[in-house]
Amino acid sequence: MSKECPKCRRPNSDKALRCIYCAAVFPETTGPEVKAPAAGEASPKPAPPADVFLVILSPRQKIPAAMFKGVSAELNLDPFTTRQKLKSPAPWTARTCHDAAPAQELVRRLAALGVDAYVAKQSGIERLLGRIQALGIKTMADDETVFLDALGAPTAVRHDDVFLVVRGRVREKAERDLSLDEDAPAVKLGKLAVGAQSGGGEKSPIREAIENFQVRPRPGLLRWTLKGHNIEIADIYRKSTPRSVRIVESEFDYSGLGPEMTASGLLNFNQIIAHIISGDPAPPVDLSFNVVGYSMSEVPKQDKVRSELEAAFGTSESAKKLYDNRAVFDGHSARVYLHYLRESRKPASEEKKD
Repeated sequence: MSKECPKCRRPNSDKALRCIYCAAVFPETTGPEVKAPAAGEASPKPAPPADVFLVILSPRQKIPAAMFKGVSAELNLDPFTTRQKLKSPAPWTARTCHDAAPAQELVRRLAALGVDAYVAKQSGIERLLGRIQALGIKTMADDETVFLDALGAPTAVRHDDVFLVVRGRVREKAERDLSLDEDAPAVKLGKLAVGAQSGGGEKSPIREAIENFQVRPRPGLLRWTLKGHNIEIADIYRKSTPRSVRIVESEFDYSGLGPEMTASGLLNFNQIIAHIISGDPAPPVDLSFNVVGYSMSEVPKQDKVRSELEAAFGTSESAKKLYDNRAVFDGHSARVYLHYLRESRKPASEEKKD
């Protein structure tokens, strides 16, 4: 069973809480029926939606080899996958629970095995997704950078207030398109059908008709390709507020840079990020999204059978997941922020032990 996203109209699992493609939150569709209040009665308050609790494991963990079997059993993974997961340079979600008790109990059992894990609410992750999309730049001074959103409202980012920059290279906006133009040349099939003519003499009318027969590939069935492109995304988190400022390389107006603007959007993007983190001390820049295996850069194999099937039935769900991963970066960025926030709140004595 699947349900359609109200925003991008793509199918998702019926148990999904948000769209895996555009990150839109699904409205609550189930719950107890609410009866209309009788005359003179106050309207009952709707029950708040049940929260979801995520068990998140910290990155780059080393545990004794003797513990792998127990950790694998707790995570329901084989030992090899467990070893690779614990090496992940980014925090990752190991379990999703609808109640806090089993999530906290799993964290306690993992802690007994030497694994650092913690519980985060899905609602907290969603609050972090309420970013300010910066679409332009107003001023860029030594101590602060002022961005403009879609409505032209300014958002000042003081450089000494920057807590973390999460950056990643994302492949997105995959579109099905024809590799043939509408004016595709016709293909002669006559020689293939009748073979080379042996001996002299005039050709018969039937042979001439066969040799002159041409076929034009039908545009609805042949040579569909997936076209996408890689872009840079950066979420700038501040100490004063958990609401970050997002810069997307391909959706940003760099004209505010003035004479410093270059012809390359990526160079302009790098210039802005480098200027923001130029303070002393510089905030950390997390690039783990580029190495955790989410961002796919290779082009899918092209073969006739797959192309015809995609043309007839549409792009497969697996292809959509591989070639549209901005929503994956959204969740990744939120988890990375929670990890750095948690690390910053550790007592100094605990940091020395680590």
